[in-house]
Amino acid sequence: MTKIDLLFDIDNSASMGDKQQYLLLAIPDLIDGLVNPNCIDHATGAVVGKSMQGAGCAQGSQPEFPAVRDMHIGIVSSSLGPRLSEMDPTLVTGVCNDPQQAQAPFGGVNAHMDDHAHLLSRSLTGVAPNLVEGQVADAASGFLYWYPTGANAMGANGPPTGHATPLDSLATLETDVTSLVSGVGVFGCSIPSQMESWYRFLVQPDPYASLGLDTTRLVSGQPTAQWVGVDSTIIQERHDFLRPDSLVAVVVLTAENDAEIDVRSLGGLGYFFMRTTFAPPHGTSACAGTPAQIASTACVSCSPGNTDPACIATPPATGVATYSAANDWGYDPKLRHVHMRQKYGIDPQYPVERYFYGLTSSKVPDRTGEYPPGANDYSGFGQNMNCVNPLFAASLPQSSDLSATAATTVAAADASALCNLAAGSRTPGNVFFAHIGGVPHQLLHFTPGNPAKSTLSPADWVKILGTDPEHYNYNGIDPHMYESYTPRLPPPAGGGEGLANPPVFDASGTNPLAPPNAPSDTDPVSGREWITDHRGVNIQYACIFPLVTPLDCTQPVNGYACDCPSMPLTHDETPPVCSDANPTVQVAAKAYPTIRELQVAKMMGAQGIVSSLCPVDVADNAAGNDPLYGDRPAVAAIIDRLKGAM
Repeated sequence: MTKIDLLFDIDNSASMGDKQQYLLLAIPDLIDGLVNPNCIDHATGAVVGKSMQGAGCAQGSQPEFPAVRDMHIGIVSSSLGPRLSEMDPTLVTGVCNDPQQAQAPFGGVNAHMDDHAHLLSRSLTGVAPNLVEGQVADAASGFLYWYPTGANAMGANGPPTGHATPLDSLATLETDVTSLVSGVGVFGCSIPSQMESWYRFLVQPDPYASLGLDTTRLVSGQPTAQWVGVDSTIIQERHDFLRPDSLVAVVVLTAENDAEIDVRSLGGLGYFFMRTTFAPPHGTSACAGTPAQIASTACVSCSPGNTDPACIATPPATGVATYSAANDWGYDPKLRHVHMRQKYGIDPQYPVERYFYGLTSSKVPDRTGEYPPGANDYSGFGQNMNCVNPLFAASLPQSSDLSATAATTVAAADASALCNLAAGSRTPGNVFFAHIGGVPHQLLHFTPGNPAKSTLSPADWVKILGTDPEHYNYNGIDPHMYESYTPRLPPPAGGGEGLANPPVFDASGTNPLAPPNAPSDTDPVSGREWITDHRGVNIQYACIFPLVTPLDCTQPVNGYACDCPSMPLTHDETPPVCSDANPTVQVAAKAYPTIRELQVAKMMGAQGIVSSLCPVDVADNAAGNDPLYGDRPAVAAIIDRLKGAM
């Protein structure tokens, strides 16, 4: 492979600013590592320098892989907007409505609650709160195009043929990528869609132009969700960005688990889980039982007339038992995606296999394959995978191939043009999925310069995800990786996850969890457990790491993204990222368990790359080359994995 199409999918919710900074600092390492590969000594195999922009290595050595001379770099964000939540301009109810200005004191900047999975070309400059939004000129087409004309003239690639301005200055490329990452911002939707954004851009044959409610098709008296039209911007940007003969790498950077709700699920009523005023029903007693019980048909959502003990409302309430308390993770819209089947007896998220097949299968479903007539939930597998996957197509349609009415109505000709593509030459071995997210670096074992020692074993994956997370068996999981709003301590000190049947945690680790009353540096992985439901509700952390510069959360410029209270709480109720001595000062950053992203990385096998958002080292060494600093382990892992395909 002589071409790379590199897509970053970056979470732009409020708590990501301190994590994006490490990516900014690691970008020069990533770019330089791809375009100036190491020179390897023939006799010893040792690194003996750099092959500067493909100019070659000294006698007796050779580049470890051909220098990258043809690369597209694009960015999408995790924000996909309200997804049929209440459209309330006062924001008393509803989530993630656009257009919306960022919270004060950043009122001059658009929040970008809905980036539509379009490629981002914006920049964000200045010092907070005086930020200025602009555009990266070299990304006017939506992405950057690395194509050094001198190096390519001497090779086989010839003159540039891309749909963007060719760049041949390494310094310009690094500056432009840094500007794009900064431009993603941290004001986006707090219910992130990290997986759906890249899938929508790269894979979905017929991405919707908008979401709507079908008032002619009612379920339980309510209109049902529907996809409306086709997003011609995505169709054109995908055509321009994705080449049929490139190596493709998707890099997802997030501190939160994927929270996307499939609005068409539950017979078309899945969108209710996006509504702030919706009180979700409890699941039956089986949903709080063993993994086998949770996976069984006995675990269902409570409905009127169900006499299961878990379904009977507690007086003075009447009807079906629901989650309705503001400090309950079953009610909070931001936490509804956590343990959905155990809480509700239903799971209106897309199955994670959708994303695995999107990266590996030559066929994927369009909207009709996902929801054929009569389907109440996602059915896009097997014979319903009816379209050639755009990732594996020989050529892609453009917006000009669609009818004039495609934004509102998908005609048969449009559906055919988007679905019936010729198969291309790309194979699954040339598609990679990298995730930098919520997993403690202590559960990984990155060894600089030794990819084999950095590979995760089946036993490692049990500690990260449990025995069989897709079937609700979390036995063997490291407790830091278990999603819970109560302290994850063994009964009777804690209830595991706020549900009745906590897993048997892995006990082999050297960093045991600390109770809420312990000092906040007791556990080197996550500080300590804490009482999350005193004001609102939260879940326990996968890992934390020190901030280089603490944040005073009483200051408006910091308050938007601060994790500490503006007024002191008790020690036990204060997050462990806050100073014990001064609880309104944030001294650490956090990441939550990013379970769904990690599941896809595991499914990808050798094509999956995992790194922790919580760095090993938060400060660089004097030489500026500490391999464990910031996101350098992620960059090294990505390059090590890609070079075999290059």
